[in-house]
Amino acid sequence: MKQGLCALFATGINFWKVPVEFNKKFVEDLLKLIDWELIVERFFGNDLLRDQINFAADCLENIAKANGLAEKYLVKQDLNSMELAVPRLLAFKTVQKMRLHKDR
Repeated sequence: MKQGLCALFATGINFWKVPVEFNKKFVEDLLKLIDWELIVERFFGNDLLRDQINFAADCLENIAKANGLAEKYLVKQDLNSMELAVPRLLAFKTVQKMRLHKDR
């Protein structure tokens, strides 16, 4: 779905062509995304909380990109990853972001 949205953004709405069988899956994924967005917005309605959730999601995405097995451990909520890897990465990324703002 991410690739589909990127292609849509790059080529524009008028050039978006997808075979019918892919379009059905895309619509189902989009509806799931909208449902989850509505649920999350009830809990994290203000801008600060939304920014914090996006920051944490970006950090977790970095873990998933670093190692193919990392996603499996994150889904299982492995003790090592939840108590060591994730908090350390969040702290490191926070310091990086603070340094970026300081340098500006």
